[in-house]
Amino acid sequence: MEPKRLSTRTGTTYTMPANNKTVIIDTCSLARLYYTTLRPVAGNVAGGFHLLTLVELANEVKHLAKREDYSWLHRDLPEIDAAVCKLTRAEANAVRVEAHGVMAAGQPLLDAHCARQGITSRVLSFKDALALGAAIELDGVLVTDEWPLRFVAQGQSSKSGALLESWLSVDVLALLEREALITSAHRVQTYRQWRLWGEALHRESDGLYQRHFKAKAPDGQR
Repeated sequence: MEPKRLSTRTGTTYTMPANNKTVIIDTCSLARLYYTTLRPVAGNVAGGFHLLTLVELANEVKHLAKREDYSWLHRDLPEIDAAVCKLTRAEANAVRVEAHGVMAAGQPLLDAHCARQGITSRVLSFKDALALGAAIELDGVLVTDEWPLRFVAQGQSSKSGALLESWLSVDVLALLEREALITSAHRVQTYRQWRLWGEALHRESDGLYQRHFKAKAPDGQR
């Protein structure tokens, strides 16, 4: 069974700014956005933000589609490659260097945090580090619901020196609705299905939903 999708509106045109800020979406958040009616998902431009992913993360989404619970993703795989951020060789190398730096500095911080909280240590994967490294190197925005990655991203500066922005999947929903790329009904349906299908959202997601939309977050039961 696949998530139910509401029909999308058509016939609307949008005027986008000439310069768009790159938004790097991690694997799980990208998969979650495919619950929406927006097509294409990544590669779209919304409100001056260009929604993209990395080739390594796109390949992970393809791997997810092999699982029974994500088998419905197969029909959207043809568009995934078009969603990949096109990097020059120099940019790709710089992102990898940044990612190694993120791993070296971020993992000890994460270990220390887990020790203070008395919880099992989490491992920052290199693909997580690549997503963060790309957002830093490209002066972009990181989208992730993974709390270890979000923890390491806190306080990071982008290449320009500005504080790095880190969004949750629900923040992208708010952007899409604000730009009339999805309706409020689509947004409610999407969030409800995230809960119904057991998507591991960040613990701040429900609070941000209420802040964005002035309504209680759907719990998947109603």
